[in-house]
Parts: sequence; C-alpha cells; structure tokens
Amino acid sequence: MRLITTNEQLLALLPNIMTVVKGERQLIDKIVPFIDASEKWLIENIVSDTVFNSISDRPDPSTAKVTMARIVAFDAFRNAVPHLDLILTPNGFGIVNNSNIAPASKERVERLIASLLSNRDDEIEEQRAKCQTCLSIFERKYLKAMLKGTIKRVEKQILMS
Repeated sequence: MRLITTNEQLLALLPNIMTVVKGERQLIDKIVPFIDASEKWLIENIVSDTVFNSISDRPDPSTAKVTMARIVAFDAFRNAVPHLDLILTPNGFGIVNNSNIAPASKERVERLIASLLSNRDDEIEEQRAKCQTCLSIFERKYLKAMLKGTIKRVEKQILMS
C-alpha cells in the first residue's frame, strides 16, 4: 500500500461514502487487501512498475499521484463493498445489522459498485485523453522541428552547390 496510507486520504478520495462511527475500525483498515490488489491491478494494466514507483515515491501530491490514488480508491472500494457488511459467525455468514442502521438494498449496493467502476474508468479515460493531447502536441512540435531541420539541410545543400 503506497498511494493511500491514511484513513483521511482514503475518505478524501471517496467523498460522501462513509460516516465515522466511534469505536468502529477505520475504513482503510477494512480494505487494505483491496487497496493492495488495486495497486497491483494498476501496475499490471495501466502504468508500469517503474512509473508507479516513481510517482508514488513523490513526497508532494502531484496530479499524477492524485489521479492514481483516485483510481486505486475507486477500484479498491468497489471490490470491497460486497465484503464490508459480511461477518463470519459460528453458524455461517451473516450481515452487520443493528437497531440504528439497516442494510442497504441490493439495488442500492449495485448502483454504488457501478458508480465506483464508472468513476475509476472516467479517471483512466481522462488521463488517456490528456496523454493523447500531450502526445499530439509533442508529435506536431517534433514534426515541425524535423521539417525545419530538413529545410535547413536542403538550403545548405543549395548554397554549397
């Protein structure tokens, strides 16, 4: 777990997701394995290990670091949601329920999971679009520089003849 290291960071990346209840384990403690798995997924599918390490080691929250953290947060929480209210009892699995909080409907949970997946994918696509724009600008500048170099070489050859 390298991008998201505190509960405060996680909650800031997932606004309006959870209210803190006194005496309850922090959300980050509940989903550490999912954060680890999402970081691994990010490395295997989106960025290289080298890029991930370089960005996650930055002390300041750069745009790239925040973007990667958001992708990991959305993915980790999406994968954790089905497990958050399950408890293993001597009689099998049960759900957490008390007099103050009722379990959410299946449809509401499915909408939350779909929303998290959509948010994750939107972050990825937004960054891809930015990269394409940057690449396009770079390609134009490179092509322009190449053409200038070619023109100068041709001019030099003409002057030499």
